[in-house]
Amino acid sequence: MVDKLKSAPLAYENPQFINSPDGRILRILAEYQEPLARFRREQIQDTVVFFGSARFQGGDAAKKNLTAIEKNDAKIAAADQETNLKRARAAVDMARYYEDARRLAYMLTEWSIQIPARRRRFVVTTGGGPGIMEAANLGAHEAGGKSIGLNINLPFEQNPNSYITPRSTSNSIISSCVNSGSPISLKLW
Repeated sequence: MVDKLKSAPLAYENPQFINSPDGRILRILAEYQEPLARFRREQIQDTVVFFGSARFQGGDAAKKNLTAIEKNDAKIAAADQETNLKRARAAVDMARYYEDARRLAYMLTEWSIQIPARRRRFVVTTGGGPGIMEAANLGAHEAGGKSIGLNINLPFEQNPNSYITPRSTSNSIISSCVNSGSPISLKLW
């Protein structure tokens, strides 16, 4: 009597295949589809994407940092101290862009949540990290609206900022924003 051969697993249930170079196309396709399904569940029709530096700080944080550097409690050498002061002063100056993004996201969200529609319109979307992204997510959060973060995963970099609506955060390899049903932005995770 001949032993029956065991059936090969279905490709999508085969971790060896899915995690192989040949399965990459399926992983990429899934990373498009999963955020779209999440947007449908959350009834998100449109997004407005904010791009900007991850290094900018809010005005208060930048001023606090400048004050600490001016005190020079660490007794840093004069040349290094001058460099640190120059960077801290520039950060205070650039903080206006953080505050502008925060205010714009607030105004956009305040306006969009009043639109009489069954689905959420013009939802603030960012890369989900610090800086301008955090500012936009914070502004939307302060206005009482949803806020999406399409965050990236780098070995020593950022985590999602705390102003993203939790179910609207994507942890994917490639995600898309939705604008009238079309993918308009990619990101790596």
